[in-house]
Amino acid sequence: MEFAEQIMVDLIKQKYSSDDLRDHFKEEVSHVRLAMEAMRSQKL
Repeated sequence: MEFAEQIMVDLIKQKYSSDDLRDHFKEEVSHVRLAMEAMRSQKL
């Protein structure tokens, strides 16, 4: 399962739906992107 799918499954298990699901998904994905960027900058 891809990471985005894991995030979506977790949010659904937390009972988010419709607009709330979409909003929380965007928020979680942005957190992951920020964390990945921070890790990349530390690696250099």
